[in-house]
Amino acid sequence: MISSENRNAIFQHQDVHKQAIAWRDERIAMHNNDETPVQLKSGPRVYIHGFPIGLSDEALPLHTATASLLQEASSIRIRIRRDFHGAYLHNGTETSPPTHFEAWMNTGAFEFARNLNVLASGENSVTSGRTLETWIQEAATKHIPVIESVTGPSAWLVMVSLREVKDLVVEYFDEEHFHWKDDGKPAFTSQKISCIPLDLPRCPTDTVGWIGAFKPVFDRIAQAANRAGSPDWRRKP
Repeated sequence: MISSENRNAIFQHQDVHKQAIAWRDERIAMHNNDETPVQLKSGPRVYIHGFPIGLSDEALPLHTATASLLQEASSIRIRIRRDFHGAYLHNGTETSPPTHFEAWMNTGAFEFARNLNVLASGENSVTSGRTLETWIQEAATKHIPVIESVTGPSAWLVMVSLREVKDLVVEYFDEEHFHWKDDGKPAFTSQKISCIPLDLPRCPTDTVGWIGAFKPVFDRIAQAANRAGSPDWRRKP
């Protein structure tokens, strides 16, 4: 490309990043202000936002077939619901607030929000280290092929954010077993962790590809931990 075309491409790329960040910040603010269709339990949360590049408005027609495909890709087994923004799932009941929320916008963007609890076992035991990395990777990627089956191939910006995580404790390994190490030290140095948009120009075809693609995100989270780089954070079992 000539220099002017190159400059325009760079500016456009930067604008997309700014749009994605603005959209993520707006969505998280809506969660904080209880303005979303579903309000999660209070406390530590992880958010994952996927922003497609190059898709127009109303890019994801949420007809019955598409909604069914998205529901099948989700780990939440509750009837899908729709409104004029898109569609969403949650695991709450009339008597218990949800801890897990998934949404898909008509633009093709998607959002995951999940409470992070410090438990020795159970569905919501994801807290730190390899357990959290695995969940982020799976949650961020499992719906992309489903959405692209409707919209066609697209590049993606994926953003990971953690909120209210100051009081979480770090998981550690004792021989071959997981344990919770609560020694009075919080897992993170700040309440809020926002990762820069992660470029996913195309879906890697294997797990190794995904691990490499998400390494900057996991490094950013590890750096935000008080015990950054320690074996407790990312030691293999």
